[in-house]
This record gives sequence, C-alpha cells and structure tokens, in this order.
Amino acid sequence: MKTAVDEFDYYGAVYEEFGNIIDLTNRHMTDITKEFFDTLNSKVTDNAINKIKATATNYHLLEKQLADVSKQYETVQA
Repeated sequence: MKTAVDEFDYYGAVYEEFGNIIDLTNRHMTDITKEFFDTLNSKVTDNAINKIKATATNYHLLEKQLADVSKQYETVQA
C-alpha cells in the first residue's frame, strides 16, 4: 500500500513540475491549449483523490489489524 501512495506522490510531483515548466516558459507563447491545462489540472485532482482513497484504505486495514491484535491480546490475558 505504501508503494501505491508513493507512486501517487511521484505522479503528483511530475504533474506539478510540468505545470511549473509551462508557467516559467510563459504558456501564452506556446501552442499549449486551454484544454491541455484543463486535462493537466484534472489529472492532478484525480491523482490527489486516488492518494486519499489509498491512504483511507491503508488506514482501515491498519485499524482492522489493531482490532485483531487487541482481541488476541485480551484472549491471551484471560
């Protein structure tokens, strides 16, 4: 799961750097269209949403593991 979250971080950084390069080269002087920027922004948003979903899934798995371990601990204590 950590690998998936790291991958989302990587692609988020790539999208951000690509946007920075375009801004630095003055997007008005390039052939890049508004649709391209909309797509880029959409991909950044999708990537962030996927990262949140992966993190939430990881949280729920860890929460379940904690409950299982706690139950085992209580059984051993009894």
